Amino acid sequence: ARAGTGGGTASSVVSADRWLEEYYGDSNGREGAYDDSGTYVGDASRDDERTVARSDTQTKSTATNPKPQTFHRAGSLQQAYVYFLPAGARVDTIKISPEGKDGALPNLDLLASAVLLSKRAFPQGKVGLDLDLLNPIEKHARLGRIARSGDAGAVLRDDLQTVNAKFLSSAAETVGAMFFGSKKKAKIKKYVANLRGALRFAWRCARGIPTGAHASFKTFAVDAVTLQLGVQLDSTKFEKGHVSDASLTENFKRIGTLLETLARGSNNLVEQLHHSMFYWIMTGDETFLSIAEYIAPQAAVSVSALLFAVALATRGGGTKGSRKKDSGDSSKDSQQKNSKSALKNVSGPQHDWASALALVCATHLGGGFVGFASLLAFDSDLSPTSVGLVTAATALFLVPALCAVAGWLYQETNAGVVSTQALSSDRPRFEPPWVTAKCVATAAAATATVALTFFNFPLSLPTAAMLVPVCLLSGPSGELIGALNRSIGTDDARVFPLKHFLKARALCFLFAPFFFVTVLSYVANANAGGAAFAVAQTLRQSESRFLFQTLYLVVWPACTSSFLVTWMDVMHHHGGGSVSELRGGGKKTR
Repeated sequence: ARAGTGGGTASSVVSADRWLEEYYGDSNGREGAYDDSGTYVGDASRDDERTVARSDTQTKSTATNPKPQTFHRAGSLQQAYVYFLPAGARVDTIKISPEGKDGALPNLDLLASAVLLSKRAFPQGKVGLDLDLLNPIEKHARLGRIARSGDAGAVLRDDLQTVNAKFLSSAAETVGAMFFGSKKKAKIKKYVANLRGALRFAWRCARGIPTGAHASFKTFAVDAVTLQLGVQLDSTKFEKGHVSDASLTENFKRIGTLLETLARGSNNLVEQLHHSMFYWIMTGDETFLSIAEYIAPQAAVSVSALLFAVALATRGGGTKGSRKKDSGDSSKDSQQKNSKSALKNVSGPQHDWASALALVCATHLGGGFVGFASLLAFDSDLSPTSVGLVTAATALFLVPALCAVAGWLYQETNAGVVSTQALSSDRPRFEPPWVTAKCVATAAAATATVALTFFNFPLSLPTAAMLVPVCLLSGPSGELIGALNRSIGTDDARVFPLKHFLKARALCFLFAPFFFVTVLSYVANANAGGAAFAVAQTLRQSESRFLFQTLYLVVWPACTSSFLVTWMDVMHHHGGGSVSELRGGGKKTR
C-alpha cells in the first residue's frame, strides 16, 4: 500500500530505490523526478494544472504544512513457492521439487509443509517427490511431463532406468532374504524401497542441476520449492484418477486453499529458534535421513585417508626389507649399529616435501588444463562425442609430460640413493620419493572430499569411495621394494615380474576416471562419450559448478598422482641420507 501509519516518506524511499520512482511518484502522489539529494523537483505542467484547480488557501496550507504520505515496506524475503499448472485445474498429481543448484536444499520444514499441505488440499491426488521408479502412478506422471517437454529420448531413458531399478531391487531383496530369512521379507522390501528412493534423490543432488525455477531463490539464500500440479490420471487404470469436468470448480478452490495455507504456514516457519536443518536426504515422500545418520560413512572414508597420510608422514612406509644385514657381523656389533640408528631416527623419517608438493601441484594444473580443453571444445560447437574425444586425448597427452616432470624432480635424488654413502645404515632414514608423494596426494584428495561434503554430500561420498582406495593402493608393494633395493648392482630375477605387475596396476589407476565416468553414464542411461559434453554444458549454463571442478580438479589429479607414484621407477628406490646427501652432497643444483 502507498499509504500507512509510520514508516519513511515516499521521497526518502524513492531516493534509496530509484526503480520505485516511476511507480510511486512524489510524496503527494504526483508524478515527477527527484534530484540527487532526494528532493522532489516535479513536473511543471502537471503542477500548474493542479494548482489552478486548488484554492489559494489549500495551496498555502499544503505548502506551509506538508503532510507526506507514508507507506510500509515489506521485510526480507524468507520463503518462496513456485507453482506450475500446465493442465489448469485438472490436478491429480503434485510433484514437489526441492533440489537446487549444486544440490542446495531448502529448510526441511518448508518441504514438509509443502508435502503435508498439498496432501491435505488434494486428499485424492498423488503427492510426492517422484523418488520411486517402480511406482506406477509416479511413472505415469513422469511420462506425462516428458510428453509436454517433447523429449523423445527421455521416454527410453526412463524405461531403462525402470528396468535397472527393478532388476537391482529384486537382487537386493533376494540377498536380504538369504541372510535374514523369508519371514522378514516385508521389512526387507520396505528397506530396499527406501534405499531406492534415497539413491534417486542423492543422484539428483549430485548432478547439481536444478529441478525447478525455485533454484533462483536459493541463490539468494531464500528457501523455495517448486510444485508441479497436473498430469490427469486415467480412472480406468489408477485408483486416484478422480478429476472430471464437473469437479474443475472444486479443484480451483482447492488450489486457492493450498496457496493460502502455504502462505499462512510460512509465517509459522519464520521464527528465531526453529530446529530444522538444510542437510538431509529424502528416502520417501515423508521420511528422510539427517546429517547425523548419513555423515558417518563419508567421515569414515575420508578420515581414514587422512590418518593414513599422517602415518606416512610420521612413521614412513616401505622400509621393510630395504636393507640387508651383513651375516658376518656379530650380534654385539648389530646391536650397537641399531642403537645408533635408533638415536638418529628419534625425530622420525625425513621427507623431500618440496618435490612431492611440486609434483602434486603439477597434476592439479594438468587437471585444470584438461578441463579448459574440454570447455574450448564445447564452445567450438563440436558434437558430444567429439568433445569427449578431445578431453580424453588431452588427458592422455599430459601423462608423458607429467612423467617427465617427475623424472626431472627425482633424478638427482635417485643418483644420491644408489651411492654407498646414502645406503649406509648409520645415517637418518630418508623416505623414498614415492612415500612422500603418496602422502601428499592422499592428503590432498581426502581434504578435497571433506570440503565437498559441506557443499554437496551426494557428490562427495561416491568421489571419496573411488579415490581413497586408489590413493591407498598406489605405490610399490613391500616385496618389490626389497627386491629393488637388493638388486642394486646385481640381477634379481624377481624384479622383472613384480615390475610388470606394478605397471599393470598403475594403468588401472590412470584409467580410473574413465571407468568412473562410464559407470555414472550407465546409471544415468546416457552415452559415456558425451559425458564430458554434459559436464561442460552444466558449467556453461550455470546449472552446476561442483561437478566440473570435482572431475577435473579432484578426481583426475588424484588418479594421475597415484599412477605416477606406482609407474615411475625413479621414485621406488630407498635412501638413507639427508636431502643434501641424496642430491649429491648439496653440490648439484637443478
